[in-house]
Amino acid sequence: MRLVKLGGSVITDKARPLAFRSRVTRRLSRELAPFKGEGLIVVHGAGSFGHVRAAEYGLARGMKDHRQVEGTAIVQRDVRDLNLRVLDVLIEAGIPAVSLPPATWLELKDGRMVAFDAVPFQRAIARGLVPVTFGDVLMDTERGVAIASGDLLMAGLAAVFKPDLSVFVTGVDGVYDGEPADPGARLLRTVSPDGAQVVGTTAAEGVADVTGSMGGKLAEAFQVAASSKETWIIGGNSPGRLRSLMEGRRVKGTRVLPSGR
Repeated sequence: MRLVKLGGSVITDKARPLAFRSRVTRRLSRELAPFKGEGLIVVHGAGSFGHVRAAEYGLARGMKDHRQVEGTAIVQRDVRDLNLRVLDVLIEAGIPAVSLPPATWLELKDGRMVAFDAVPFQRAIARGLVPVTFGDVLMDTERGVAIASGDLLMAGLAAVFKPDLSVFVTGVDGVYDGEPADPGARLLRTVSPDGAQVVGTTAAEGVADVTGSMGGKLAEAFQVAASSKETWIIGGNSPGRLRSLMEGRRVKGTRVLPSGR
């Protein structure tokens, strides 16, 4: 079983609303295609289809005013637009991808998962299909609405399916001991909750990120690592890197270790 998240910073241009990076997503889909029959689940981020408007309407804070009702509808529409584009590209690459929107299998309370139905994923995989889900804004029993990031979904799926390999494909090569854009920042080959110190945690200037950027990703990645044999954060802008990792080869990136490792 392999669990792969295609980050919003890779499949979209997060600096421009509704900007799908089709060429990059096609390449990544081709790199995933050889593994379609080996128990593959794909998660993708919302990128500029979700973060920009979610930030504009303040949806990460929950539902506080009537304007956010409109915002919830708009963000859900936009991320489904992105999901359809991702499905098109995956199917074009020969992957029998089917969409499982998180609202159909996940319940949130105060931003955390309280109910998780794995059956739709199990049934899809049993039929040779590749389930695809995505970061979205969902109903929340405490906040009214909440953001279910793709990273949160990765943690929930890993806890159920115990993958042999979990991969976060991002816009940078991995986890750094400073801001990735800083020439002096060092790429960390491994990171664990016991030893994590300074990492690049902020979004680029002028780029909306309602899910915590690398800091939020690491919090969920440590949860994923606790349930996976191997967990990696790698860059998706380097051709062949995802496929090489899926084939079991060592690549440039950061291996995420669970506590005690």
